[in-house]
Amino acid sequence: MKLTYFTKRVFAVGLALSLVVTGSGIGGSADTVSAAAKPKLSKSKLSVTAGKTTTLSVKKAGKKVKWSTSKKSVIKVVSTVGKKSEKVILKAAKKGKATITAKVGKTKLKCKVTVKKAVPNFKSVAVDKFDSKCLILNLKKKDTGLSVTDFGVTVKSEASGAYNHKINVEKVIAVDSKQYRPDPSE
Repeated sequence: MKLTYFTKRVFAVGLALSLVVTGSGIGGSADTVSAAAKPKLSKSKLSVTAGKTTTLSVKKAGKKVKWSTSKKSVIKVVSTVGKKSEKVILKAAKKGKATITAKVGKTKLKCKVTVKKAVPNFKSVAVDKFDSKCLILNLKKKDTGLSVTDFGVTVKSEASGAYNHKINVEKVIAVDSKQYRPDPSE
């Protein structure tokens, strides 16, 4: 079958129109759906020392985030930050392992947490020469974050026939970044 020039052109235009109508032309179709950004946890594994706080966050949350812990005795959810609660503040309670879960819609994101035992930073403890009610703590390394809640002072004495009398520490005086004076009251 011999096609004329005019027939070839009509055939080519018809073929081009059919490709445009069905959307299967070069360069993809108009129906192509781009993948939505999936939420992602900032860390999948975390190590923290008992008594310290740390944070986790969800990137590209899109929806409100619900946080939970598998063991509240090891690590606790203290508070959330952001309009969609995309950031969480965690407090390590004691040595152990737990899993923090961030639920975004139906998606669950998990972070394995290892809480290490707190290692004392004290090099030595001595009674102040000029004030027998005051202790002097010498630290192994600099620590500017000590507070009254970091101290539990107990003395062995026979006052009123009691042993291991607990002293209430009211304030902490920084001598320098390696030496502190917890000032007890009695």
